[in-house]
Amino acid sequence: IAQFESDRTIESHIPDVREVWNNEQLLRAGLAAVAEHGRAITPALLCELHRILLTGVRGEDKRPGEFRT
Repeated sequence: IAQFESDRTIESHIPDVREVWNNEQLLRAGLAAVAEHGRAITPALLCELHRILLTGVRGEDKRPGEFRT
């Protein structure tokens, strides 16, 4: 993770590293939205966080940030 954070080149890292990093970014964004900015946990916020989770990883082509119909 530390190496990925230093150069951010996805190609040089295994996909699991990007998924772990995305999870960390999702948690930071969610905590900031709720604790620092006073946002409620709403469907819109969940969609934003889902987009973060799927950025650059398997499933990114599966409608990130949208609810299934």
